[in-house]
Amino acid sequence: MNEFEEKLNELYYSIIDRDKYGTKRLIKFSDGQKVRQWIDIERARLEILASEDERVSVILKSYLFDDFYFRVREFNEFILSNGFPFDGQTFKDGTLFNVWFKQNYDRLLSSNISETKNIIKSFYGTSNYQLYIDRIDEVFCFLMKNKFLPYGDDSDDNELNDGISLKRFIYRYKKRLKLMAPFNDKIKFISSKLYLSFEEKLNEFCNYALNYFNNEDWLNNAVFFKDGYGMRDWFYNYKKELDILAKSSDDIRQAISRVQIKNYKGNNNFREKLIEVVHILCDLNYIPSDDEDITFKDGTNVGNWLHANKRLILLGKDDDLYTNCLYVKLCELDSHTFDKAIDALKISDEVKRKVLKKGNNE
Repeated sequence: MNEFEEKLNELYYSIIDRDKYGTKRLIKFSDGQKVRQWIDIERARLEILASEDERVSVILKSYLFDDFYFRVREFNEFILSNGFPFDGQTFKDGTLFNVWFKQNYDRLLSSNISETKNIIKSFYGTSNYQLYIDRIDEVFCFLMKNKFLPYGDDSDDNELNDGISLKRFIYRYKKRLKLMAPFNDKIKFISSKLYLSFEEKLNEFCNYALNYFNNEDWLNNAVFFKDGYGMRDWFYNYKKELDILAKSSDDIRQAISRVQIKNYKGNNNFREKLIEVVHILCDLNYIPSDDEDITFKDGTNVGNWLHANKRLILLGKDDDLYTNCLYVKLCELDSHTFDKAIDALKISDEVKRKVLKKGNNE
């Protein structure tokens, strides 16, 4: 039996065992090679064999949980022959190219499938992309002139040249701007100003807690910073840093006291979700975003939960087996998953040093 057949059988029977006995999803073969890497290498061969080999059919259905890859291939093949699809042109099953492209644009930007690069490059030459870049130029000029981007309902709004609201444009394309930042210097600069700094959030948090606090809104996660980030999630992610800062600030201490809720982790079923999310990620084999309808058994959005708990996962990876498993899986799916959390830790360490230094001098 050759190596291909051996791996085919190993993967096939692991799927059968998982369905029958509930065993874990196979991530690596017995020789150490990653399953997803092998599937990507052998994908063309597997697709050819799928119609005549049940093992291959089972493997593709299990590991290609949706048709994104096949859509990418068909989309790219169309572009190579006809150029970028315009209104009315469809996939073989009748799905409109333009509709699918719009729905999957952010995923195409972050995908490591080689054909996606050609798709995005082709789109760059269309009038739609040029309109997007024209808007980016206007946002960039506004930012350079005013030194800020408009946040929240209480900030003045401005219109771009084509009449679209500047605030609405920023809110709607915030995630896309982050994804496109590495490819465009202006977008990179704009994306760096999309979120409030720690100090800005701290001031806004204190103002809310001391002057406008509503217990029901707080418990229901209905309180947000001007940049759209959830205030309650931020509060618990930075609780240790806030406690240190509270030692030298009456306002911060009173604000913390006002919103403090006991047993947060217990109420959030953190441990149960930690175990459940590992299995979810193994099945998906990608990290879901917060706008995808992928949930835990209790209905909590998986993308939101991962975003809110990255720092807890990072801090607990060396002390807890399940936390470490989740950390490893997230890094395997996206090596940059914890970049912002690591940066936040660096910032918080600097804050701690300043506070402790100040305390020692008093």
